[in-house]
Amino acid sequence: MGYAIPLMLLPGFVTNSLSIALVPAISESKENNNHLLMKKRIQQAVNIALIVGVPWTIILYVFAEPLTTLIYKSPEAGTFLKIMGPFFLLHYFRTPFQAVLIGLGKANTVMINNLVASIISLISIVFLASNPELGIYGVALSLNIGLTLGTSLHFFSIKKLIGFNLNLIDTIKVILSGIIMGYGGLITLKYIENETTNLIVILVISLMISLRYIFIL
Repeated sequence: MGYAIPLMLLPGFVTNSLSIALVPAISESKENNNHLLMKKRIQQAVNIALIVGVPWTIILYVFAEPLTTLIYKSPEAGTFLKIMGPFFLLHYFRTPFQAVLIGLGKANTVMINNLVASIISLISIVFLASNPELGIYGVALSLNIGLTLGTSLHFFSIKKLIGFNLNLIDTIKVILSGIIMGYGGLITLKYIENETTNLIVILVISLMISLRYIFIL
């Protein structure tokens, strides 16, 4: 877990910086009663989180074992990346959503949502980690449950307060671009593995091919 989580948190500096800017922007829009601008700012934050989070999530999933082997000499840590990576995409939305709620003057809602998610996650750990077939993988699944619940609660709190809805077209565009990126990277990875055993060469070439994502977007 100590190997997997730092890799998943790596793009967090983008959403954290974004969140700092979001609080006063949302607060000002609320003071001016400008709901249209408020929704626009939230959608911009969601788009940035998608553009950053989707490719990183796919990279971690597709290249899980090569990355953990190269960085940590621990290929088994790649299993945790594959279990948690797809769900960790929600983490890149959770921080901006928290900032939005704080900007709306609902810091208490953030606290309650996080508390509920943490309690459910803890209860899940007790039950899943005690299962001998799951063990530590049960902890990873429990963290996924807490992350999904926490992000969902923040989103539905915002939706209830200002009637915000995601722009599905933008979301689908980014996800489709990410899938194409991941598929291209996977094919390249399989091909390069047959040509060389140098892990650095394999990863560099595969990741460069995967960066077509930017042009697709």
